[in-house]
Amino acid sequence: MIICDEDGGRARVVLPGALDTAVAAPLKEALMAALERGLPVVVDASDVSRLSTACIQVLIAGGRAVADAGRQFIVVRPSEALVAAFDDMGLFPVMMKWKIET
Repeated sequence: MIICDEDGGRARVVLPGALDTAVAAPLKEALMAALERGLPVVVDASDVSRLSTACIQVLIAGGRAVADAGRQFIVVRPSEALVAAFDDMGLFPVMMKWKIET
């Protein structure tokens, strides 16, 4: 389950362990709900153990939408699986445009 709430003046989206294709639509909805709060968007990716290409696309689009709105897109504690998936697809440079908090 994806959690979307506020924490310390930031909109927070907590990702589940498995980000498979079925989670892509709820992930998009959560990121858009976070964006609508008008705050920086924080994505807690510490529990991600696997993710689909569709979810990678949603994260990239969400990060772009947040940046286009003039707010910060922050990934907190990205798991090794998340980093490896972006790297395997040649998308690590895209991820490095985001603020990363460990």
